Amino acid sequence: MTTPTIPILTIGYKRTVGLNAIPPVFEGTPYVITAFFDIVETPEPYNYSPHNLAVALRALHPRPRALVVGHAVSVSLVDEIERVWGEYVEEALKSETDDWRRSVVVSLPRTHAVDPSLGPPKVDGAWAKEMMGQLDAVFRSG
Repeated sequence: MTTPTIPILTIGYKRTVGLNAIPPVFEGTPYVITAFFDIVETPEPYNYSPHNLAVALRALHPRPRALVVGHAVSVSLVDEIERVWGEYVEEALKSETDDWRRSVVVSLPRTHAVDPSLGPPKVDGAWAKEMMGQLDAVFRSG
């Protein structure tokens, strides 16, 4: 029996860093990145903005069930990101599935913030453990 995948939209400071760091953590799990927004690498009209996030959330199929905010994203953006996610859950996800409560935002800047101007963050695995713990609490708990 194939385990169903759980689509995740991710927002990171740099696309190249996030797409190198997160997929190995997801190996052997049901979690799959279906879209990745960044803050600084993608040209401005296409990088993260509340509007672009709202469009992507409503356009992707299957619908994202989780949003992961990378630890180098400014804490000042987290409230607006979570607001857009909440609107998506209420306006789209809730109307399409009875299982809408099994969705989550993992905001790593709230627990493991790093300053990207100081260079690459220390690779200690704490952010990955936090991310997986929050995802598993929603999707893999009995």
